[in-house]
Amino acid sequence: MTTVKRLAVLALALAVAACAQQPKSIPFVKPAGSQIQTIGLLVPDMPDEASAALATSPGKNAANAAAGAGLIGLAVGLVILSVDAGIEANRGDSLQELLDAQSFDGPDTFTTALQASLEEKGYQVVSIPRSGQRQRGTEKFQPTYQAPAGAEVDAFLDVIVEGYGYAAASTSSSAPFRPVVLTETRLVSAASKSVLMRDDVVYNPIGNGGLQNRVTIAPAAQYSFVDFDTLESAPEKATEGLNEALTKTAETIGTLLQ
Repeated sequence: MTTVKRLAVLALALAVAACAQQPKSIPFVKPAGSQIQTIGLLVPDMPDEASAALATSPGKNAANAAAGAGLIGLAVGLVILSVDAGIEANRGDSLQELLDAQSFDGPDTFTTALQASLEEKGYQVVSIPRSGQRQRGTEKFQPTYQAPAGAEVDAFLDVIVEGYGYAAASTSSSAPFRPVVLTETRLVSAASKSVLMRDDVVYNPIGNGGLQNRVTIAPAAQYSFVDFDTLESAPEKATEGLNEALTKTAETIGTLLQ
């Protein structure tokens, strides 16, 4: 994934999490007259690489102000945003290089923790490949689900990780970089095709838009970096922080199915 695409993943996810109205959650209730013992876990849809982003910055604020001044202002705003995006893309490159040096694999960490969490809750888990790759910003969940040949499952768990990495609310010293993970989940009955659970799980929510419809996880205090330079100077700690965030998010998704 290119640096611009990777940056856009987390930046868009942060914007949606902060502003958009989210669908009401559907808490899990075991269906009457049947048991869910085996869950078909779709391979989580998530970026291969982490991102580093600012929820807001002087550049973004200036671009928004310029864009309100007609066509010339819009052109100026786009230039400012491109410079701002370049700075954040560089941070993302640095973060991914740091994680690669620590042999950290975000998708493997998250998927392994999610399967372990489900098994700890007493479920048998069947891994199911995801059919095709979706474009970010399109329909999130798969429209249909199919168990592998010879396998029987009672429900399908579909998890979308819109973005993960490190983020700060602003450039202020009071807004440090902390791990962030943004996920959307749903559980679908194999028999009736009905949605048995639908929830968003956010580690380190930035902003408060629509949080009443999300499961939120407060970030661990020890993985807080006053600025990105400080984060880069502590690669082992930064890696531990993202490992903690992805693992805790996966464990929380498992608890939604208790």
